[in-house]
Amino acid sequence: MAIYRDEAGNIISRKKENVRNSEARIRASARYNAKTYKNIAIRIKPADYALIDDYAHSHNISKASLITRAVKYCIANNIDLTVEKEQDS
Repeated sequence: MAIYRDEAGNIISRKKENVRNSEARIRASARYNAKTYKNIAIRIKPADYALIDDYAHSHNISKASLITRAVKYCIANNIDLTVEKEQDS
């Protein structure tokens, strides 16, 4: 098993080398994912994607987790995103 570490020495990934899932395991995973998760697809501008990607990468978290946490934070704190704030010119 290969262990990958970040610059600080923290384990960021453990991957088994040269292991292929069986067809039954692939089907079982697909059934579990279909039962347990829902997908949300979004279209964003390249600059916004880069901003999200850079932030997630620098904090060692997935983009999906970052977006989910941000949305839950807004809901929990009753943050209204429907009104855009005036930007400084």
